[in-house]
This record gives sequence, C-alpha cells and structure tokens, in this order.
Amino acid sequence: MVGLAALGAVLFELMVHQFLPIEFRRRHNDVAAAIFSVVGVTFALLLAFVAMLAGTASTRRRLLLMQRPQPSLASAMLQSDWPVPRRP
Repeated sequence: MVGLAALGAVLFELMVHQFLPIEFRRRHNDVAAAIFSVVGVTFALLLAFVAMLAGTASTRRRLLLMQRPQPSLASAMLQSDWPVPRRP
C-alpha cells in the first residue's frame, strides 16, 4: 500500500513538472509551503488527540478491572446455578 502511494506521488510529480512551467511553480512555492505546514500541524494535533483518547480509555479500563473484586471459584459456584461438587 505504501509502495502504491509512493508510485502515485512520483507519477504526479512527473506530470506537474511536464505540464506546469517553472516560473509558475516558483511563484506559488511559498503558498504551497504554508498550506502544507497547516495541513501537517492539523494532522499532528488530530493524531495526538486520538492517541490521548486511546490511552485514557485503556487506563480507565485497566483501573476498572483492578477495582473489581475477583471472586474465587467457590463463591462463583455458590452464586450461580452450578451444582456444588460433592466429594465421593
């Protein structure tokens, strides 16, 4: 998948170099740099929020599991409908 994206980027680069004159690309280089930096910062913030939410959910789940009492097998059998095993 990454190779396909890289191949697409190379083909797009070759098409841009062939069809757009160099003066046009030089004039718009500053604008493109500003746009790419805004998109990059936005993506980084979004990724940071997703990582923070995933970490918070994982920590919350781990804390809930530690607080829950772990019943032993005997108390679990007494609370359920399982028959209590009898010794022969």
